[in-house]
Order: sequence, then structure tokens, then C-alpha cells
Amino acid sequence: MTRTKTGSVAITVTGTATDNYKAFGPVTITLTVTKDGSLSAANFELVSASPKYAYDYDKKAGIAQPGTVNVKNTGIDDEIKGKMTVYYKKAGVADTELDAYTTEPVDAGKYDVYVSVEETSTYDAIDKMKLDKQYEIRKQNVSDKDLTASGNFTYDGAPHEAEIVPVNNQIGKVTEIYYHKITGTDAEGNNIEAEGSKDAPSASGRYVVRVCLTSSSNYYSVKLNGNNKGLKIGEIAIGEKTVDLANFSLNDKSAEYTGSKIELDIPATLPEGVESISFTYTDKDGNTVAAPTNVGTYTATAVFTVKDNYVLPADLSTNPKTATLTITGKVVDLNELTLTDKTVVYNKEAQGLDVPAKLPEGVTSISFTYTDKDGNAVAAPTNVGVYTGTVVFTLDSNYILPTEGIPVTKTLTITGKVVDLNELTLTDK
Repeated sequence: MTRTKTGSVAITVTGTATDNYKAFGPVTITLTVTKDGSLSAANFELVSASPKYAYDYDKKAGIAQPGTVNVKNTGIDDEIKGKMTVYYKKAGVADTELDAYTTEPVDAGKYDVYVSVEETSTYDAIDKMKLDKQYEIRKQNVSDKDLTASGNFTYDGAPHEAEIVPVNNQIGKVTEIYYHKITGTDAEGNNIEAEGSKDAPSASGRYVVRVCLTSSSNYYSVKLNGNNKGLKIGEIAIGEKTVDLANFSLNDKSAEYTGSKIELDIPATLPEGVESISFTYTDKDGNTVAAPTNVGTYTATAVFTVKDNYVLPADLSTNPKTATLTITGKVVDLNELTLTDKTVVYNKEAQGLDVPAKLPEGVTSISFTYTDKDGNAVAAPTNVGVYTGTVVFTLDSNYILPTEGIPVTKTLTITGKVVDLNELTLTDK
């Protein structure tokens, strides 16, 4: 028989007779089993030797990450099941330090492992017996789940910093902030980032925010990688400032025909953010006119060129800035017209004043109307008399006659033709 429990027990033994021995008994003897008390570190094994991490991303809090300690001998395991407690103490921490031992290690580091066992009927109690192997919880890497950066601004010429919010208070301190302007996307649709700058941006655009951090007790540091970039934690956007056109207006303009393009005048002071202004033109029928030159009324619509960081109002297409350009006819200079009175001899045919070889600018042709001395209209002066010739001007469409010096008149005189007596044949009789 065997006995593993401690204590005393009476055993009665009776022997039966054999060929060589007599029968005996019954004989009573006492068997006493004392406590072994010999549990040692060799009876325990730390089986969760693989390092674990110090912080849980999703819970955003430290979580206990104890290892697993097994008892090597199955018999011993049955005896102390439910009576064993595993403790962890950071290596190098004094036993006397407050809360030096814990059953639920959280922070990163190397831990000495201790086992305590309550007294059993077979074994004496053990208080924090140190095992041979250490347990390790490694630091965690910082991610964009641990701190975020954001910011939406409108361009005002001033630099704008990202609002950086630490979601996890266990990470290290931010030492450097870099702003990388997004300049486009690659073939896969990924953002293309310009070289980072530590200066907060002022120009409009989208910026990736990257940081470097110091290490902490539970997290590794973050340094610039091989591409000279830190940890991406978010973006900020600086929107373009809308040009204020509420109080901006254009002046109508009236100008005399010159033969060259005439433009509406550009105001001396332009709204903030406007680089320049040009105009498009339409005539009274709504037709586009590239270069207003001829006499007429034109609607001028402003075309704004804005500076970087500015944008035109969204309703400008439905509420454009317009003004009226009027080109008036050029007044004919009658000083350029040279006419002379004319005296001719009756010839039985219609006669008239001479048209100058050179006419004033804008006059395409002239003709005359005639009246006799009594004011009667004469279609074709033929007979002897004095006639007043009044100029009739045919003008280019871009010219007008002056209000003064009109009408222009000259005198046509038709004198009698002298009889040629040589044509008279008389004979003596």
C-alpha cells in the first residue's frame, strides 16, 4: 500500500501459515507520513516565454498580460491546484518598494517571476519563491490611433498649426512636427507628399501631419524613417479665401471711335486677392465681340485672375460684374473739305460743282443738291443762272457730321454762251 497524505494511521497485519512458516497476528503497527516541504523552483516552469506587448490599441488602456506558470510534476500539480499564486516584480526593483509585486503585469519591462503556494497536507507554504526565468513585456509601437492631428482653416496669410490630440497618455512626448503638402496622387491613388517643413503652413492646400516622439516606459520612440518622414497622424486643410466682390463695381464708359480697339477702364484699386482684370464683350444682339472697335453699345463682363490662395465667389457666374461700353461716332472734320464756287458757260447739258479729289476722313463720297435764286429745287442745273449747291455727305458708319458748319454750300453760276458771229453768213444785196 502507499500513502501520500501526511498524518498517522494504524495498520493491522495478519499472516497465514505456509509450509515453512507459522501463522501470526493479528499485529498492529502505526505508519506516520510527515510533510515533505521540499517544493523548489525546479518544480515550476514559466511556459509563456514569448514577449508580449504593453498596451492594447483598441481598448486604449493598459491590460494585464501575465505569463503562464505550470507545475512540472503532475502529482504535485494535483496537490497544489488552486493554492498557487504567481507574482511579477520588475527586475531591479527593491522588495521594499510599494507595490513591488503584482499578479497582473501591465507595463513593459523584464520581470522576475515568483510563486507562492498555500500550505497543503503534504507541502509547507512557499512565499514568493523566485523562478529561474524572467518574463518580458515589450514596448509597443506608436500608431495614428494613439494621437491625432486635425485642423480646417481659411487662408488669411498667417501660419496655422495642427491641433494634436493624444488619445493615449502612455506614449512619449512629441518632439518634432512636420507638414507635408499634398501635391497630387500617384497611379495607385496614393497622395504624393512634398518634403516636410517644421514651419506651420500658411498657403492654402492639404497637408499631411507627421511627428517624431520620445520613447516612454511602454512605447518606442518615433524617428524619421529612411524617406525622411515621421509618423503620419492626420491632415490639416487650409481653404482658399473667397474674394470679396460685394463692394466692387465697374464704371460705364463712353468713347469716340478711333479705329482701334477700345476697352473699359480697369479700376485703380482691385479687391484683395485679385491679380488682374480683363473683359469679354458682347454687342446689343448678344454676339461676342473680341475687340470692340466700331460704333455701338457693348456689355463688358469682368474676367478676374486671382492670386494663389484665393478663389472667386461661387455665384459669380450667375451674378457677373458688368458695365456698358459705348463707342460713339467720330465727328467729321469739315476743315478737311475744300470746295470752291464754280462759274461755267451754258452748254445745253446739266452742270454741277466739282467734287474734291480728297475727301475728309470718314466721308466716303459727296454729291450736291441745287436750288435756283428763288429757292426752287433744280435737279440738274442746265440753264443760265445762279444756283446754290448744298453738299450731301455719304459717311462711314463710324462717323457723324458736326452740329456746326452744316449745311455746306457753294455757288454754281452758269453764264450765257457768247454767240459766235463767225457762224453768221450774211451777203450784200
